[in-house]
Amino acid sequence: MHANQVRQALASSEITDQVHDQIVADTVREGRGIQGPNNEGIWEVVCHVPMRIRPDLVVQFSDPRYLAEMIDMTSLDKRLEKVRVRFRVFDQRTTRWVKQPVEILSAFLDAEL
Repeated sequence: MHANQVRQALASSEITDQVHDQIVADTVREGRGIQGPNNEGIWEVVCHVPMRIRPDLVVQFSDPRYLAEMIDMTSLDKRLEKVRVRFRVFDQRTTRWVKQPVEILSAFLDAEL
C-alpha cells in the first residue's frame, strides 16, 4: 500500500527516480513494524532486513478466536516484496473477516535472509 501511494504521488510530481529510490530505501531501513488495519481490514508488517524469499507470518492474538491469513500481493516496487507482509484477520466464531483493530500479542516473521 505504501509503495503504491508513493508511486502515485511521484507520478504526478516533479521528483526524480533517485529521490524515489531514497524514499523506498528509507522505508525499508525504518522497518515500520505492524500497521493497520486499513479500510479493507488489511494489516501490513514491514521489517528492517530484506529476506531472500517472502517470509511466513505467525501472529498471536489476545483472543484465540482470531486467525491471521497472509495476503499475497505483488508490489510495483520489487524491493518492497521481500520486506513487507500483508495479512487480514479472520474471526472463527462469526466466520467473518475483521476490519477493525484487534489486540496482537506477538508477530513473528520466518524467512531466509
